[in-house]
Amino acid sequence: MNKKILTVVIIAVALCSSAYIYPTSFLLGKASEIWVQRPSMNVIADIAVYDANGTDLKATGKAEYAWNRQSDLRVDYTVNTVKESVLYKNEGATKSNPATLSGDRRHLIHNLFAALNKGKKAEGLLKEFGIDRKTSAFDRFEGQVCYIFGATEGETDKPQLWLEKDGMWPVKMQVFHGKERIELRFSQWQHPLMKGLFPRRIELYINNKLREVQTVSDIKTFVAQDPARFVSP
Repeated sequence: MNKKILTVVIIAVALCSSAYIYPTSFLLGKASEIWVQRPSMNVIADIAVYDANGTDLKATGKAEYAWNRQSDLRVDYTVNTVKESVLYKNEGATKSNPATLSGDRRHLIHNLFAALNKGKKAEGLLKEFGIDRKTSAFDRFEGQVCYIFGATEGETDKPQLWLEKDGMWPVKMQVFHGKERIELRFSQWQHPLMKGLFPRRIELYINNKLREVQTVSDIKTFVAQDPARFVSP
């Protein structure tokens, strides 16, 4: 091996061995800085709900996500004939009508999006879900380089959150509720319709069975929101 090649190898090894991941609080703060810069917007998604085996279609519906300039988040669901709404105020208050959003575990999606408005809220969410804020690593998910919080590379049995390294958007979250292993996947952020503002596809798995898919059909940005929508659901 000549000296030039040897030098390149030594540098590469040194870079790998000295790879450093910033503290979780810093990275979540960075993610929040990006998150709150998004414009006011409305996102409409089609919902497909599957049975416990993850094979047969059980119900269909619509979801609407709305943000105003204060980064308040409102989500309205219609699944079959059931209507649900939840409002997350940026200062921390939460209102829902009716209070049954946790039934299908989709409330985890809203909790994560709302928490990303502020880094400290996101840290609190990690603590609430048992995600170890002191453990972090790099890994790839569907070709994306990601930060992992709560687990090391290859660990699959721990609560964890994955953020894409450059866009700092969530691509996966895994938590546990009793005997349920719940996994959320957020994909197609770079789709031409989305432009990094929202995932075009959200998948919810319970015990490795696909239970719900949300697929965005429309997104509008810089919309004039009715202030009354962000007072009470």
